[in-house]
Amino acid sequence: HKMARRENNPHVQGFDETKPLLAGTAPGHATAVETFFNFAKASIGAGSFALPWAIMQSGLVAGPVALVLIGILSLYTMRLMLECKHKVNNSLAPWSQANTYADVGKSIASWGHIAVNTTVLLCNLGVCSGYMIFIGLNLQSAIKSLFDFNFGSIGIYAVFLPLLTLLTWLPNFKLLALGAYVGTIFLCLAMGVVYAYGGEIDHWQGLDDFDWIKIESFPLFFGIAAFLFCVHSMVIPLESAMAKPRQMYVVLDFACLIVLLVNLPFAVYGFLMFGNKTAGYVFCNVKQGPLLTTVQLALCLELILTFPIVFFPATQIVEEYFLATQVRFVEVKRRLIRSCLVALSWGVAVGIPVFQLCLSLIGGLTGSTLAFVLPPMFHLILYKSDPSVGLVRRAFHVLIILLGVVAIATTVQAVIAEIIKLYQSGDIHSGDEGGSNSTSCG
Repeated sequence: HKMARRENNPHVQGFDETKPLLAGTAPGHATAVETFFNFAKASIGAGSFALPWAIMQSGLVAGPVALVLIGILSLYTMRLMLECKHKVNNSLAPWSQANTYADVGKSIASWGHIAVNTTVLLCNLGVCSGYMIFIGLNLQSAIKSLFDFNFGSIGIYAVFLPLLTLLTWLPNFKLLALGAYVGTIFLCLAMGVVYAYGGEIDHWQGLDDFDWIKIESFPLFFGIAAFLFCVHSMVIPLESAMAKPRQMYVVLDFACLIVLLVNLPFAVYGFLMFGNKTAGYVFCNVKQGPLLTTVQLALCLELILTFPIVFFPATQIVEEYFLATQVRFVEVKRRLIRSCLVALSWGVAVGIPVFQLCLSLIGGLTGSTLAFVLPPMFHLILYKSDPSVGLVRRAFHVLIILLGVVAIATTVQAVIAEIIKLYQSGDIHSGDEGGSNSTSCG
């Protein structure tokens, strides 16, 4: 078995899955504060800047209400994952404990392990594609502001794609993790720029001008919301790394509350400012100036440093499969694998160059699977003979699975329909100068 052989192969060792990528502490030594920041950092990021557009797709009332409900449901399924982990570990020896989402899936059946790893692989590569689009949008806008020169998308990617590839070759990401922490400050500053710009707008649309509920485009909203909250692959490793694992439930509750308090007002405020002209990347609505340009360059730096950290789980899955039995030229093969995966992410970014549609597809397809399909399914299987789980709760878990499947189908269909529409109109690569489905900022 390749996973078993990995333990005796020094070429694929050196990274502990139970150690949070941003924590910088040994497994079993992370504090509640460190765990909170790791979790919050994953949920407050590039996706936050697509939230005003997401509210436009769902309606001024339906969007905020649904965002809160999705947050609560995501928190519930995260707790389910922890229950599943504890159930599995109660029957395992101390040296073979389940410390990752995939470990829990593997304890159920081989299909559980495959399902988790496949979804995590697609999710992380998709997130990296979103990062590439985000970096490209900011660099294009900043370069145009500084030098009055309009870089095409191919030229922009030529600037930073080699750098991203080289960063993924690093043997560890400790220094990059420090930069990712600093990036949190940049993200807060970027949100502040949007808030400040709202004070300069003379005329805001009246509330009567907004739709309260929009059913047809609601799946596009759901994809963004799922992208924001569905970070379930982090939950078990973060708890395994804590010195006091019992604090994880409080950490999750508090982190989800903070994520909502930061993102919900920003989403509503951004939409109220720009109304039906809200761009998929809200900075495209903000007037370019020295401060905005500085923030955009800072965000580019932050995402470039974060990219290898987000990228690593995908490379680990692929490398475990292909390098577990290799003994010759392993480092060369590792770099080749990572370069090919970067190229794959780039291909997705080029094929779907619209920031918010890329994020919605990732959230709707992989986020929904990891958050609303697999956790209740695993829980139903592991607790099928446990009398402590009543019939009502089991029925609720079945309902969550059904909602997750419907959300996946409708979101993927809606995103694909939008992409086809853009290709047919010829706007997929030309952009509409900062419009709602822009591929560039005017």
